Amino acid sequence: MKKNKLNYPVFFFSAFVILVVTFFASVFPQAVAMWLAKIQASLVHYFSVYYLIVVSLYLAFVIFLACSPYGKIKLGRDDEQPVFS
Repeated sequence: MKKNKLNYPVFFFSAFVILVVTFFASVFPQAVAMWLAKIQASLVHYFSVYYLIVVSLYLAFVIFLACSPYGKIKLGRDDEQPVFS
């Protein structure tokens, strides 16, 4: 069985990006706030309808699963009692 090993390139790149953003946010807080506000406005402008559609489809899928025969599938062994009911 493979051990859980740290993926060093992913870890160090992510840590580097977090440290750089944190450094600039602490040194230039107003500039970073404006930059992040622009990014948020762009995301809301371009992806708000897409986000609404994806969340609506996901909700419909979950309701379908709950109301269909798939909602009756028992998780665990057949002879086990439910922990929560």
